[in-house]
Amino acid sequence: APPNKRSDAFKCCGLTIWTVSTIESDTFLLSISTKNTSLFLFKLFYYSTGFVILKLISIKAVSQRNGVLMRNIKLTIEYDGSRYQGWTRLGKDESGNTISNKITEVLKKMTEEDDLELFCGCRTEVGVHAYAQIANFRTSCSVSTQNIKHYLNRYLPMDIAIIEVEEVPERFHAQLNATSKTYVYRMTIDDVPSVFDRKYTYHCYRIPDKRMMQQAAEKLTGRHDFRNFSSAKKTKSTVREIFDIDIYGDIEEMQILIHADDFLHNMARIIVGTLMDIGLGNRSVQDIDDIFAGILEASAPCDPKGLYLQEVTY
Repeated sequence: APPNKRSDAFKCCGLTIWTVSTIESDTFLLSISTKNTSLFLFKLFYYSTGFVILKLISIKAVSQRNGVLMRNIKLTIEYDGSRYQGWTRLGKDESGNTISNKITEVLKKMTEEDDLELFCGCRTEVGVHAYAQIANFRTSCSVSTQNIKHYLNRYLPMDIAIIEVEEVPERFHAQLNATSKTYVYRMTIDDVPSVFDRKYTYHCYRIPDKRMMQQAAEKLTGRHDFRNFSSAKKTKSTVREIFDIDIYGDIEEMQILIHADDFLHNMARIIVGTLMDIGLGNRSVQDIDDIFAGILEASAPCDPKGLYLQEVTY
């Protein structure tokens, strides 16, 4: 655009570019707008020769909703899933008694935005807990991250806690950007179940054979079709990759840690249930191959009260 037309719009590479403010006699800013984003990119320096030199000074992508700039907020959440129907429950079994619904209700009240959506890193199932669930939402509200944290923890039930609140880049999406997820299953071993641990650990009266469980875990590790280790009914692909399964503990407590790129519905619980049956002598290690082949069925899902979402990585 010629230097003397400082308030005109012009087309460049499919973008509409408006001059928005004069900084000094030879410099002003541009706001480059597309349908969904605004990019604040350039200073223009004009010289007496009439040539234009563009200098990239910053890049900041910000979503817009009805012309209003949006912030992207990331939450790290800890919760006791005992009395909830999982992270979310859709379809014919739809329920409002979910972790996501409780958080969304408070966020809508805080932001006064009825169309607010909350996205999560991993959809935990009924009764499953989380040490560090990740979620994000977009909002036009100006409340600071510290005050968002305080507001949520004030109005949420005591069994849901917001550990951290961060403002993140526009492109961050808790579900779509997740590269791996880790579950840990906790069980206690004793003649008598602990009164204090009984709600958050599975109790086993016999010591499982850890060596046999580790042999079975090696067969599960890697990229496989886990259709027969899940209760998924409609999924485009049932192929997943398990990076590691670690089994550790002593004569009083055992933990099973599963690290995978993603999990099918009930996949973590069914794998733990199958490994437990092998450890207790109810199944053989060879059963893993037969389950993959569809010759045998996997074991029933383990009790959810001992299962925790430990980490979601990006």
